Amino acid sequence: MPKVHRYTLYKAKPSRMSTPELMYIRYPQIRQLSNKKTEMKINKTLKNYAEKVYENRKKFIKENPPFKGGGEIMKSQYGLSYKVRYFKHGKLSIEFSENEYSAGAAHGVSSYTTYNFLTKNEKNVSLKTNFKSNSAYQKANHYVQTYMKKHKDRYYLAFSNGNKPTIYGHSYFWTNHGLKVQFAQYEVAPFALGAPTLSIPEKFLGETLP
Repeated sequence: MPKVHRYTLYKAKPSRMSTPELMYIRYPQIRQLSNKKTEMKINKTLKNYAEKVYENRKKFIKENPPFKGGGEIMKSQYGLSYKVRYFKHGKLSIEFSENEYSAGAAHGVSSYTTYNFLTKNEKNVSLKTNFKSNSAYQKANHYVQTYMKKHKDRYYLAFSNGNKPTIYGHSYFWTNHGLKVQFAQYEVAPFALGAPTLSIPEKFLGETLP
């Protein structure tokens, strides 16, 4: 049975603002897929992403030096964590969270990247590919916009300053009931709500993937 193993590319020295999400650069590697060629390609993609984040970290730390405030020295931090959002029926969703904290800031910021692989051919499936048709893709987008309008108390940033949210090109991950689209922090909701996700009804989705 396929399994996911955790690897650590980098570990920072602990500081006052340290959390696992900020201290480590971690990434998953898949083991025991029936197709070893596919397994190798998926693992290479995931490791390459972690190595890219490590380069981002070096640049960020250099551009954000330690800050002295309140009698102590605070240091910037940058890490990578992940979650296995889905792994069954020949589909694998890995959600990466790239986390940064700039010394002296009130809180950190995270951005999200997902990989959605078909384990039969290592294809990283785009959001649009999941839908029955282009029309279904557009209707799903309208569904999300309507949902946010009905819940403006929660998603009031979605339509502020002339904004109009869309699902097009967004990160997503598969679930037992279809998929969830991932929005960025501050994109549609305040920081307190993090990076919201919204479920897409199965009626818009296709039954098969290439």
